[in-house]
Amino acid sequence: MDDATSRIVGAYFDACETLYGYFRMTEQLVLEYGIPATFLADNRTVFVSNAKKNYEDDRSDRKTQFGYMCKNLGIDIKTTSVAQAKGRVERMWDTLQNRLPLELRLAGIKTIEAANAFLTGYIPSFNEKFALPIPAARSVFIPAPSPDELRLFLSVLTERKIDGGASLRYDRKLYAPTDERGGRVFLAKGVVGTVARTLDGSPFFTVADKTYSLELIPTHEPFSLNFDPSPAKPAPLPQKPKIPSKNHPWRQIIYKNFMDNTTNA
Repeated sequence: MDDATSRIVGAYFDACETLYGYFRMTEQLVLEYGIPATFLADNRTVFVSNAKKNYEDDRSDRKTQFGYMCKNLGIDIKTTSVAQAKGRVERMWDTLQNRLPLELRLAGIKTIEAANAFLTGYIPSFNEKFALPIPAARSVFIPAPSPDELRLFLSVLTERKIDGGASLRYDRKLYAPTDERGGRVFLAKGVVGTVARTLDGSPFFTVADKTYSLELIPTHEPFSLNFDPSPAKPAPLPQKPKIPSKNHPWRQIIYKNFMDNTTNA
């Protein structure tokens, strides 16, 4: 919600409160209005790490994915655990929690996907009735990047390493880097880069300021018979003879036979 006008600038239903949901709302906000100056949020770990909540320290913004995204877009983050410090948005939540369940029931909405589609028409109607007009000359929103550029900002980042087959493993799947023409890029084994998964699920791999697309490939063998030496097999350890215990039936039969032969002799 915009604190100056009480206008809802982003809304998204999800099964629980996740980084993906906050990225979706940020996408709605930036594409519709532009990049804001500041986010005022609570002290959830999606915004700032519990290890260090001092966001003024330049190193602390990298402790969360959302904080890193905000730094790249030039958005400041202020967090608070006091509900009164963000009273407008708290009152807005009370209003929506009273109105939306009834509206969804009347519209016959039963799934999260249908509820999010419903919001695209409901939120503009709600703002038209209750939000204050936006003075264009005093707006602090700055122009947004293109949708293609924005989706790279709104990405979940994970560090990965290239294996011996010039590929990498991500999300339990195997991917190969490709260039702009779709050709395979063979990076050296051990090269470390960053996998960025966008909101639409597309993965990219960035190494030394170069970004490659990732193509899903079948799982390969850990080494090549033609190019890699066969892994050396460790020499087998000498096996010690296993002596049966005294109570083992086999030993008892041997002893009985021995005694019988001795008696007969």
